[in-house]
Amino acid sequence: GNAGSEYSNRDFQGYIDEVRISKGIARWTSDFTPPTSEYDNDSNTKLLIRSDTTDGSTTFTDSSGGGHTVTRNGGAKHFAPKFGRSAMYFDAQSTSDGDQLTMLDSDDWYFDGDFTIDLWIFWTSSAGFMDDLAVLLGQYKGSTPDRGWQLFLQEVSGAKKVLFNLYASDNSTGQYDTGGITIAPHTWTHIAVTCASNVVKLWINGVHDTDFAVTLTSRRNATR
Repeated sequence: GNAGSEYSNRDFQGYIDEVRISKGIARWTSDFTPPTSEYDNDSNTKLLIRSDTTDGSTTFTDSSGGGHTVTRNGGAKHFAPKFGRSAMYFDAQSTSDGDQLTMLDSDDWYFDGDFTIDLWIFWTSSAGFMDDLAVLLGQYKGSTPDRGWQLFLQEVSGAKKVLFNLYASDNSTGQYDTGGITIAPHTWTHIAVTCASNVVKLWINGVHDTDFAVTLTSRRNATR
């Protein structure tokens, strides 16, 4: 899994906090009020990066029961939180592996049923965008490529929207949708992607943005 960059390109610049991946549950099915505190860890939580540490720290911890090792690349560090003591900061500086966090491949982020991805973002610049895209989170190996799913910030006619891609098992086809709600700079925004009964929905600050029915015969289980 990756956060903040796609193999040294499509770099997100700004802050990310409270990254959570949940399997076997769509945590929201109608408009909701975004969480106002740090997430709790439960049996559906497969990745939880709270970033609750001191400013400037370069150690990242998964607080879920899976305890996945999170590896820092480039200039990623903790700074200026939404909740707790700090958030993840990505400065989009060019490095061989990109300014990102990586986790080893795991079935914990292979989505073969219901799931939820949610996080807070605070974007500051589009300087690291490539092809109008910056990576927020995904399961993929960008150099091959080998992609399971990807969550992007996308520039559309000068405005930033959210794009979610879900790939088929053949790695060459997939489904995607771009939302219509604009993501403002220099402000915290809650983003959630849910899947319930093969319907994927995108939510911005608790408001339903867009959705699509999954028609893929099988979904890709990428190797990262």
